[in-house]
Amino acid sequence: MAFTPPSTLRSRLRDFAVAAVLVIAAAVGPTFAQDAPAEPPAKIAVENRGPGDAAIAARIREVLTAIGEHERIGVRVDGGVVTLTGRVVDKGNAAEAEKIAARTEGVVTVRSEIAVDTSVSRRLQPVVDRMIQRFWAYVEQAPLFLVAVAVLAAFVAAGNWLAGRAALWQRLPLNPFVTDLLLQVVRLVFAGMGLVTALDILGATALLGTIVGAAGIFGLAVGFAVKDTVENYVASIMLSLRQPFRPNDHVLIGDKEGRVLKLTSRATMMLTADGNHLRIPNAEVFKATILNYSTNPQRRFEFDLTIESTGDPTARLQEAVRLLGEISGTLADPGPSLEIREIGKATITIRFYAWVDTRRQSLEGARSAAIVAVRRLFFPEGPRAAVPTPADADGIAAIAEDPARQRERVEKARAKDGTRDLLTPKAREA
Repeated sequence: MAFTPPSTLRSRLRDFAVAAVLVIAAAVGPTFAQDAPAEPPAKIAVENRGPGDAAIAARIREVLTAIGEHERIGVRVDGGVVTLTGRVVDKGNAAEAEKIAARTEGVVTVRSEIAVDTSVSRRLQPVVDRMIQRFWAYVEQAPLFLVAVAVLAAFVAAGNWLAGRAALWQRLPLNPFVTDLLLQVVRLVFAGMGLVTALDILGATALLGTIVGAAGIFGLAVGFAVKDTVENYVASIMLSLRQPFRPNDHVLIGDKEGRVLKLTSRATMMLTADGNHLRIPNAEVFKATILNYSTNPQRRFEFDLTIESTGDPTARLQEAVRLLGEISGTLADPGPSLEIREIGKATITIRFYAWVDTRRQSLEGARSAAIVAVRRLFFPEGPRAAVPTPADADGIAAIAEDPARQRERVEKARAKDGTRDLLTPKAREA
């Protein structure tokens, strides 16, 4: 192992210490340089001291007195140091007095010894003064306010006058419900124009934005609260415009069947075959599939009959078709027809078709008469073994309720209900 002399070891240690000191100085030096103050703090001048203490105090008192709400604040100045004393009603008054004193020329610093006055009479007096000032301000603006009210009333009266011209609005090809809705819109438009003009006269047009915003928020809240009611009302407007049915129409709305009584602003009223009054919300009616049997008064009915397959049934089938065409209410164009639905080992199932004019004969009566007549033809019994005649079937059809009696029942039900009908008898969706 090599031996290092002591002098060489000390030299190396010295070099290492010098390098470490240089590294530490390079790292710490910028930090001390940044922490050093850029400029020395400002000194309070001794020579040329500016205004004297008395002038400073007088100037501060003058400003505070001119404001009118700081007359009870005391001012004392000693060597440029301002001391504020006294009592104020509001903390804001004390803060304002401190700012005024600090901005005065020659003031070095400000000390506040102002206390808040908790006296009831002192605190209520400014409120009473402001109320009196507002009252007299309102009195001064009373003539202008009356003019604004008169302008608003004039616009409202003009809207009501225009909406009341029945002869003018009756010329529009609209149903009464839509016409009334349009008249309400006209009144609202004129009232809105009058409100804007009145606010402009009063110089309060900025208030209109606040009113509109508040009305929008209120309307949104009410819309969510009465969503179903609004939906029914909008659906009633659309149904009154489209007129998909009219009174006494035989309709199937969804899975509900009956004859239409009325269309109100909330629901569609129907009379079922059992004589019950049925109310369906207009929102459901508008979204449902509507099958109107009365749009085309010619309706087809059908029924099945199973006969024995012995022999040739052609002659009897032809006789059955002829008999169906002669029953009261059935149509010759389109005429009766049939088709074989099923052939068994000893039977044949036949489906008969016939058309009826529901304005003269009910569908149920015509179908019942046709079933009885055709069955007697294929299955004669007793003394009625002879071929049935159309008069035999007409007797059966007469038992069923005819369309005239159905219309009478509907009209009686409509008369008992006093709600307004939005349907127009002459209008129907094409």
